[in-house]
Amino acid sequence: MTDKVDMDIADSKAVPNILNPPSKVIGNALSDLLNIAFGYLLHEKSEEKRLKSQKHIEELSKKLNENVSSIPEEHRIPPKKSIVGPALEATKYYFEEDEIREMFENLITNSMDNRQSAKVHPSFTEIIKQMSPLDAQNLKLFEHKAQLPIVQFKAKSRDDINKYLLVATNVFISNTDCQDIDLQAVSISSLCRIGLLEIRYGEYLTDNSIYEPFLSLPIYNDTKNRLDLLNIASDKFPEITNKEKYYLHYEKGVVQLTPLGNTFISVCLNPLPNKKPNP
Repeated sequence: MTDKVDMDIADSKAVPNILNPPSKVIGNALSDLLNIAFGYLLHEKSEEKRLKSQKHIEELSKKLNENVSSIPEEHRIPPKKSIVGPALEATKYYFEEDEIREMFENLITNSMDNRQSAKVHPSFTEIIKQMSPLDAQNLKLFEHKAQLPIVQFKAKSRDDINKYLLVATNVFISNTDCQDIDLQAVSISSLCRIGLLEIRYGEYLTDNSIYEPFLSLPIYNDTKNRLDLLNIASDKFPEITNKEKYYLHYEKGVVQLTPLGNTFISVCLNPLPNKKPNP
């Protein structure tokens, strides 16, 4: 599995070998791709930047070596340049973002495992580049659950059932590490935009207790109290207020993986086939 990949881009001998000596596990092909992707970083004029880059590259090389070594030799295949090349090129911008870097590492490793390689899609590198660490955290929540609850709050007219004001949408609280509903709404919306998740309002989980925590959110209670006050004012002072009354409604929904999202998780987020998940 150490056949050297034909290199048209650059002469890998022109840069210091980052994997010195090249790993017998990952082979010369991946070693050459690493040198092409990162070799120039070792020529930074600033010694501080050069040493920092070298440290990051060595850590990445070590991690890839560990990951690939966990693949039984009979399942190990050479890296595919169209997958590994762009993934390595992108990784250099995410050395300090663990969640994102680890997705690239898993993508590269699984592309070299013939049990997983068929699932690896060329779009995965671009998808990872569009994700934030929070996106990665949220997506991982779906590893063992097909659907999670989501709601939107509407101030609905008591007189016209088709009239409402949208107070908040894509309210998602399943990630206990981040309860900022504005940040979560952006994250979930972005994961839907790139095709990993989909939201369905009108469909909901049958256990109503799952949705009860949404009714304890400050935005729900604050809005409900304000609407109640406006309705009272409308009754007492109809000549100076809008007579129309509103009540706060929450629309239950579910957020779930798409087929693309399911495959993406199995390739880029799940523990590697031969490695135990962290405790």
